[in-house]
Amino acid sequence: MKAVRRGGLFFFFIRVTIVNMATATQTKTDKLLTQVLREVREVRALVEPISKAVQKPMKGKKLPKWLQESLKDVEEGRVSGPFDTVEELMVHLEK
Repeated sequence: MKAVRRGGLFFFFIRVTIVNMATATQTKTDKLLTQVLREVREVRALVEPISKAVQKPMKGKKLPKWLQESLKDVEEGRVSGPFDTVEELMVHLEK
């Protein structure tokens, strides 16, 4: 690096310090982004197989009729709970 002639050596050291600080900040940011990307990939690896299994129709045996109807209820949002107390359940059942 060239030293700035205006103030001599002092400005040279300030410039070097600022460049080093910027590099350190960039390195920290790069490490953090790399870690976040790694975690996103791990979560994606866990979720994708489940997502594909849910989306694909099952091959082979058909599900029992009662289970087909239950899954249809879940898809259409006709579910309730979980309830933390019996009182919450009773209020829901009395509606």
